[in-house]
Amino acid sequence: MRWWLWAVLLLIWPAAVLAQGRTGLVPIPADASQAPPLVLDADAPVPVWVNGLQVQLAVSTGTVDHITLNDSAVGRIGLSAAPADNTADLVIGGRIVLNGRHGKGWLGTDWQNGAGTLVRREYYWFPGEQRLPLAGTIGPFALPYWRVRVDWPVAATGLAGDVVDLPLIGGIDNAAYGVSKVGRQFLAVGVDVRMRRPLPLVTAATGADLAAEFGGRLVGAAWREEILLGISRPVRRLQLDRPLMIGPIRIDAVAVRQGGPRDATMTLAPGQLTPLDAEEDPEIMQVRGRILKQRRVARYIMLTRTQLEAAGCTSLLVDKAELRWRLACASPDRAVAPAGPTQLVPVAAGGPLIDPVLPQLPEVQLAIDQPVPVRINGRPLNLVPGEAGREGLMLNGRVGRNLVATRLAEVRSEFQARGQLSDALRRVDAAQLFERIGALALPDQTRDSIGLSVSSVAPRTLLYSLDVQLAGLGQQTLAVATWLETPMRTGDNLDKSLPHDGRIALAMLPEARLRLALGPAPAAGGGTDLVLPIADRSHDQSVMGVTTVPGIDVLFVGVELGEPVTAPLASMALGQDLVRLHGGRWAEPRQSWRNADRRLRRARLLTLATPLVVGPLRLSELWVEQEPLLEQMAGQRHWSRLAPWPDMKGIAGLERELRLPVPVLQAAGCHALVMDKPGRAWTKRCGPINAPPAP
Repeated sequence: MRWWLWAVLLLIWPAAVLAQGRTGLVPIPADASQAPPLVLDADAPVPVWVNGLQVQLAVSTGTVDHITLNDSAVGRIGLSAAPADNTADLVIGGRIVLNGRHGKGWLGTDWQNGAGTLVRREYYWFPGEQRLPLAGTIGPFALPYWRVRVDWPVAATGLAGDVVDLPLIGGIDNAAYGVSKVGRQFLAVGVDVRMRRPLPLVTAATGADLAAEFGGRLVGAAWREEILLGISRPVRRLQLDRPLMIGPIRIDAVAVRQGGPRDATMTLAPGQLTPLDAEEDPEIMQVRGRILKQRRVARYIMLTRTQLEAAGCTSLLVDKAELRWRLACASPDRAVAPAGPTQLVPVAAGGPLIDPVLPQLPEVQLAIDQPVPVRINGRPLNLVPGEAGREGLMLNGRVGRNLVATRLAEVRSEFQARGQLSDALRRVDAAQLFERIGALALPDQTRDSIGLSVSSVAPRTLLYSLDVQLAGLGQQTLAVATWLETPMRTGDNLDKSLPHDGRIALAMLPEARLRLALGPAPAAGGGTDLVLPIADRSHDQSVMGVTTVPGIDVLFVGVELGEPVTAPLASMALGQDLVRLHGGRWAEPRQSWRNADRRLRRARLLTLATPLVVGPLRLSELWVEQEPLLEQMAGQRHWSRLAPWPDMKGIAGLERELRLPVPVLQAAGCHALVMDKPGRAWTKRCGPINAPPAP
């Protein structure tokens, strides 16, 4: 787990802790720095597609960049929260001030043009809170574009231009900052386009740096500045003897953090001295500077629209490809209005905040065992829909190695390698790259630089994972490609067992509407369709429908492609429910197999006394997955087989899952599976059993 301070480098004051897993960042394409930026109006809504609904969000650059929603928007969108784990709580001074929740969903952009991007994103919200503008906020790092420019209107701007060009730091779980220096200390410079404040906000450590570098005194009484959702912190005016210049922006005074809960924004570094009061005797500096040395120290300044407009600054470019933070400014051509009080900058609503009406996109036609043309990092490949491991994208070994070779060739002029690897990168071309270095272990720094990781999944079997850009028939997404290798003394044995170039899970295809043909369509007339809403899943790559059956409130239903089972496959908790509700007997022997990424799966056949009915399906036999760790947990926690086991999201076997193999669907007359992501509909098209096909 990685823990993020929601406010130390983002909101200015409080420390809020967030947990995140793998970032899933894709290697930077060669043309990313030349791509035109996504241009946003800071005072207009950003229309995005969230789980099939058009949602109006406000641009946020001074808080966390990830998507934060109002509580009412979460209910209307239909997001499912992950179990309460305190990882989205707002924590200030060691105390939880707001309980947060989070869950995953799809985020789409540019769907109107049929050439947009579809990614999975984590969404955050605070139950009961409704104070965010529009339906919520989104920052540049959460938008799936390498270059994002935020514009705002400035009345008093001349023609001459000036650009503040700084190195970029930050990420989706904090904000975009430029890195400058004050004396010997680095200073993170942020911009908050949602606020007007008479003075920039700085941390206590930054205030001490400024006073030491430029001279200055604390002036007047302290006041409180609201930071987020009604939370405020005490600040005091620090009047500088000489101005701080950030490009054309002149700063003569700042609001510096004073008192309140202890966190990184009010903590001094070892040896730092608090700025003196205006009427204070300099001799008392001898007793200043005693601090807790183990506390984290934050150094940054947050500019708002007041300072930006005074300097004629009109836009901020966040260039994630080049790692640059660029603030475009022009000298004012007239007197600038005096700074007013602190206030929010409103966002003009451009229609309904949440609109279910989206353009109808054509269905992408798929068929069992027929390859789908895709592009991975620009390379054309043919992948067959099916079971593709935990990440949903499994390639043959040679394809995976070629992708890595291409990535190494792209970065070899930039990456500072050592020894044999450095020689290999300098002397060979991409086609020969892996022939030379295939037997060498890539250093961790090299793997990290190209988004490559490796893990052992079975005896003498390694699973490689590579962050990639996946493009389908008009849509694109970020994905993780995987493949298997077996180390041998004579060289690695690359897995080549998959058809064509590999397999891809239906959920990983970036298209919005899919139709998978399971067999020939029957003649018109009769039959029953099974229409279910698409389930929000926070932990796996399956697109599943969700329904309710007697005794089970939430049942996830999916299609099982590629596994050696001919009966439906049920999770362990679902199997326990079915024995309790329908009666039945267990059969021997048990079955075991390894899936695409060599994870061992075990199942036991269950024959029900009364069938389970799901739409047109009547199921009397099921394979129930067996999870040894879950059996151990049940024993330790004394779970009874006569009562429902707890439903824990994300724990294998405890969610009620039913996966249907293709032979079972065909026997029930089902000939197609239709997934409509914008409409959030998961539909099995079923005709009469044994009906003749349409002519």
